[in-house]
Amino acid sequence: MITQPPGRSGSFEDNSLRGYDVLISKDGVNYLAVGSRNQIGEESQSDFLETAVDFPTIIARYVRMVVTEFANRNASPSVGELEVFGEGFDRQGTYLSPALDLGSSERKNFDRVLRFGDVSVTADMAIQFRSGDDGENWSGWSAWSTAPEIELTVPEPRRLLQFRLRMQTPDSFVSPQLDSLVVLYDDGSLPASVAMASIVPPRVSIGVDTTFTYSLGLEVGAQNSGIDRLIILTPWPAQLDIAGISGGATIAAEGTYATGDSLVIAFDPPITSDAQLEIPFTSRLLSASHTFQGFLFAPDADDALSVQPREGEDPLTALPYSVVSEATSFDFPILQNVRPYPAVFTPNNDGVNDRVGFGFTLGRVSAAPARVEIYGLGGNLVRALSEQRLDAGFYAPVGLGARVEVPFFWDGRAQGGDMQPPGLYLYRLIIDIEPDAVVATGVVGIAY
Repeated sequence: MITQPPGRSGSFEDNSLRGYDVLISKDGVNYLAVGSRNQIGEESQSDFLETAVDFPTIIARYVRMVVTEFANRNASPSVGELEVFGEGFDRQGTYLSPALDLGSSERKNFDRVLRFGDVSVTADMAIQFRSGDDGENWSGWSAWSTAPEIELTVPEPRRLLQFRLRMQTPDSFVSPQLDSLVVLYDDGSLPASVAMASIVPPRVSIGVDTTFTYSLGLEVGAQNSGIDRLIILTPWPAQLDIAGISGGATIAAEGTYATGDSLVIAFDPPITSDAQLEIPFTSRLLSASHTFQGFLFAPDADDALSVQPREGEDPLTALPYSVVSEATSFDFPILQNVRPYPAVFTPNNDGVNDRVGFGFTLGRVSAAPARVEIYGLGGNLVRALSEQRLDAGFYAPVGLGARVEVPFFWDGRAQGGDMQPPGLYLYRLIIDIEPDAVVATGVVGIAY
């Protein structure tokens, strides 16, 4: 404890405390006394300037000093500083890497990062990334990720990559450890030198079929390999208006299709020069907002080039260009259109209707825990399908002319692997959100 220096007419003796207790706490509520100092100045006048209380090392987050003695009733002691010293290591730390060119000065198409190290159950390690060309003008940071394999969602192509690391642990003897990062990228011929896009309209009604227009500006030079495929992430299976596409590209209908969350557009021949495409399609918003992220593929390439949001302001709306469309209302059910596909299935290994899929439409959620439970008519649990985390979307194996994947299938077997006899079974689809789970029930049949 350091005493506040006195003014011209005072002294350290006037400003000094005469006694105090030191208490520590882990939670800021329950405090433990660990030491005290009393009769300050009795042994040495230098104690009026500063004093110290030593105590065994103990884990704590809060320190409190309680004054126990004054020089006299009219004294006005003044504490200048309270310094606390400890041993060991900080339980939380961050690290900012230098700008990394990854051994190549070329602009890169980033794929993903593999993280190697050791993270205990109680510890935490998170990483985020950003990209740039000159080491000074950087993109925004990506979201924090704790996964050992991270898909890079940074602007590209760019020359440089930088990462920021956050580590913390509640255990004094176990710390997270990062051994290495492996960055997968392609610095060969890219599909395009520049690819920027925007979407209109920027605001729409939720759950209603809406005609969107995806504007894609491309700069493709002789050093680029060209573009033979574009994928746009959609919130609902899209219906593409091929005749309405403008910009000079030729669409390959046989390679163009929709899935539950993507619109795939094939070009034949590939786009090999600058272009400005206007791509109309119909989809519908199922959540508060959706980012119509685009990805470009060169011929015979597996790695995609991320399309970047167009810069500037749209003169028609006076709003900044964006690839995000937002909902104007939230009057839309969380769970609807739940049904089995097919209603009766025959798990006899003949390759036809050997399992049942559960289709549904999910709205207004993000990474919601979802699971399906199968019961006998007597109420006994037969099978619990593995829980998955789902975003708002359309999940049904048939309809809309799209290639849609279903998250839940049942093969007619119990939890232990035994095939169940013919008959009717009850299913419960559970979306486990706060404050109350949303549940749908129905009947599915097994027949031979």
